[in-house]
Amino acid sequence: MGSTAKAIVPPVQTETVDKSTGWKKSLGSGSFFVVANILAGIINYLFQVLASKQLSASDFSSLNGWFADFAIFFFVGGLLQFASLFYPVSRSPVMRATIAINISCLSLVAAWFIGGGGQTLDRALIIVFAGSLFGLLMGQLQYRKMFYVIGFANLLMAGSKLGIATFSIDSLEIAERFRFAMFANFFPALWLMTFYLWKYAADAA
Repeated sequence: MGSTAKAIVPPVQTETVDKSTGWKKSLGSGSFFVVANILAGIINYLFQVLASKQLSASDFSSLNGWFADFAIFFFVGGLLQFASLFYPVSRSPVMRATIAINISCLSLVAAWFIGGGGQTLDRALIIVFAGSLFGLLMGQLQYRKMFYVIGFANLLMAGSKLGIATFSIDSLEIAERFRFAMFANFFPALWLMTFYLWKYAADAA
């Protein structure tokens, strides 16, 4: 009498996909980081186009020459960002550090206007110092692999710079508005980075 062999089929396990985390994974991908930086580059180019159209030839060349003279010192911010990868700050210190950096950067706004107008050495040092503090927080984000936040921050900086230069400020003449845009463009990105670092610290608690 023959017997019928029955295939043993293992139970099918269905995988539940958490759709709420899908957009975070997408934003955290390298592709988003690359696209965000490309868009930031385009916006920065538009800033230069706007400056060339609204400023006189002498003011435009003077503004870019002034920025180029001290831009080499931005390596300080790069070094601090790189060092943050080896010296990550834990939860409580990073929260205190973000508060101190935000207060310091806001005080630089007062120093910017108190020091008088024009393209001065004092203002160049203010931009370099602010960029250095910004680099510290950027490094903390990079250590935590929050590349989607870094991409957003770069995009936000470019957009803020163009926005400040585009919208007229009654108390500032045109050239002064472009100088201020080159300094203050990082504030929205700083607040974005602060929010996500605090959120990360809260989630890790």
